[in-house]
Formats: sequence, C-alpha cells, structure tokens
Amino acid sequence: MAWWDGTFEITDEELAARYPVAITSDLHASDDGSKMALVCRFTDGDYRFSLADPHLEKDEQTLFYHVFTGDDARAARKFINRFIATGHGINGNEIDLIRFEADSGNMFIYSEGEICIDIIDGQLALLELLPERERINDVFVLPLKRYLYHCPVCQRRTLMYRGMYDICVQCGWEDDGTDDEDEETGPNGDFTIRSYRENYLKIKNSDMNYRWFTTPCISPKSLHLETNVQ
Repeated sequence: MAWWDGTFEITDEELAARYPVAITSDLHASDDGSKMALVCRFTDGDYRFSLADPHLEKDEQTLFYHVFTGDDARAARKFINRFIATGHGINGNEIDLIRFEADSGNMFIYSEGEICIDIIDGQLALLELLPERERINDVFVLPLKRYLYHCPVCQRRTLMYRGMYDICVQCGWEDDGTDDEDEETGPNGDFTIRSYRENYLKIKNSDMNYRWFTTPCISPKSLHLETNVQ
C-alpha cells in the first residue's frame, strides 16, 4: 500500500488538540476552519478502502478518494464547500492525511493532501467509481491528491516531505532540506544541487523517458563515478 511510507504516529488526544472540531468521525477541522485532518478508517474488503489508497494516475499525480455516506456526506459536503470557498485545500500543511490501523488501534499521519478542485463538482462522474448499489444513497466523494513538494534538482513534485531524506523518483536526489545550489550535501556525496542537476540533464537529454525509479542503475551519481574513473 502506498500510504505505509513515511508515517508519524498521532494519538486521539493529539488529533483532538490540533483539530478540535469534529465534522464527521473521519473529518476534523481546526477552530478557525483553515486546516483539516482526514482519517481513513476503512478496512480491507470495504470498497472505500481501495478508493482511499493513494495511487499513481495520469500526469504522475497520486490521486485517491474518500467516500462519505448518509449524514456524514451532508456534513462533509457543507464543510468542504466552505473550505474551498475561503481559499483552502490546495496548499501544503492544510490537510493532514491520517490512517487508522485496525489491528493496533493506532493512527499515523502519512502525508499531506490537496483537494482536486477541478473535479470535485463532477459528483455524478465520481459516483461511477462506486458499486452501483451505493449510488442510490446520499454519498459525497472527496477527490484528493497527495501533496508533494518540489525536488530542488529537477523541480518535479516528488517529495512527501522536505528534509526527511526522501529520494526523488524522477532524478534520484536524496533530499536533506538543502536549497543552496552550491552546497555539498551528506546523502549525495560531494554533489551539489547544481552539479547533480548537470549530470541529470545529460542523462535526460539522451533519454527523454528516463526516470530514476525505473532505472536506478543509471543515475547522476553513477555518471559522476564513471567520470572520476576516466
């Protein structure tokens, strides 16, 4: 499952302290309504579980869907509409994504989210994702994408967090939070952002489809080593 990476445990007390307003059992908000937390409590076997699993879709966006039903659907729809209307939902640090682990009873923050503003109004189309028997009920489908930060080397949104040593799936840079173009970084040897980018662009220019995640044996680091050997 994609959401098992980079998790941070959070207790019920911490959730209530950060997000004291309970819109539904899964949707919580800050006092001023500018931030929200979404808790995935679905278990394997529930159709909503697979929909809520972040997965890579078109344009390398990690999309997923949270389904609310009944009274929760009405409450969530009202809050989310207001959330969007006041300019929220499309920036990092505004939506915490949390999963509930049924076996242990623990909760984990696994990433940050962003509402897919361009498709949220298309509820009729979104309902097609649900089993036909569920479409007759009061349902609200919230489409989201995992919020990803720009890699300082290739500028693609590939990092779940900054400074947490995430490795960019596009270019292979291991991010320690450095933004200085000419500062050497620990996890990347004697590379700077600038020198690593130069090697990355050499590889990319020779193969426009290159992506480090699919061919990790070819990387700006390996190109650097080959240069040193010569």
